[in-house]
Amino acid sequence: MNNKKVNYRSKAMQHFSKCFLMVVAAIVVSVLPLACVQHPSTTLQSHSVSVQNTTDSEHHYFHKTEKPHAAEWGYEGDIGPKNWGDLSPAYILAKQGEQQSPIDISKPIQKDLPRVVFNYRPAKINLVYNGHTIEEEEGGSHIRIEDKFFELKQFHFHAPSEHTINGSHADMEMHLVHKAEDGAVAVVAVMIKQGAENMSFTSIWENLPTPEKSEVQVARTVDATDLIPGNHAYYRYRGSFTTPPCTEGVIWMVLMVPIELSLGQIDKFKSIINGNNRPVQHLNGRKIYLSK
Repeated sequence: MNNKKVNYRSKAMQHFSKCFLMVVAAIVVSVLPLACVQHPSTTLQSHSVSVQNTTDSEHHYFHKTEKPHAAEWGYEGDIGPKNWGDLSPAYILAKQGEQQSPIDISKPIQKDLPRVVFNYRPAKINLVYNGHTIEEEEGGSHIRIEDKFFELKQFHFHAPSEHTINGSHADMEMHLVHKAEDGAVAVVAVMIKQGAENMSFTSIWENLPTPEKSEVQVARTVDATDLIPGNHAYYRYRGSFTTPPCTEGVIWMVLMVPIELSLGQIDKFKSIINGNNRPVQHLNGRKIYLSK
């Protein structure tokens, strides 16, 4: 009888599943690059973040060396967002996923959410044009949510914004992509509106890469703290990466207060890349929370 129990347990413990490695492209100011890869069991509790059964699939945001994509994708025509899910089996979540991003943020539920502690520090950055966005690579910075640390891997820009607030786009949107040791991914989104010139972006904007010069090392250090608003109130929901393979299980924190860039600064970015925004996706019953 005991031998039967041991055999049964042994068989039960031998069950494993394999994961697909998915890769995506973007223009980013990066610490490292990300994609729409699914961490299906990343869960958000009312006051905490926990991850269960995370996969090894990763977005291109997490690889310093460019990895091949499962299929070419873009923002227009036959390879545009409405067709992403048909371009490759690796992109199936773009069509069949139930927790896709971006979304329209409206009627959020106020909640006593944990404070996000930003521990960014000055760093040398490498600007990369990848055909879909401009990304910046750096390291050593992180955010903390309660007792969980997420390292800043990279940040990048979209024009116009991907998320909408009550149906309205901002001029641009910045995504700061973070990853924890257990594989959990948290993205802080910052809305950008036209206003006064933002001197904190000067060293980045003076060195924006182009198709002709796709990688630029910025001579001066950049502190990402200076790029975000002082008010850290945020909307939170669970979603996905906004580029293929559109992996789900991403913790989204969209800061409520926007930052400003001048018309000239916005136009300079749009002269290199414009229209790199995925349309908003269905909520499918998800809740949107607003920190108190």
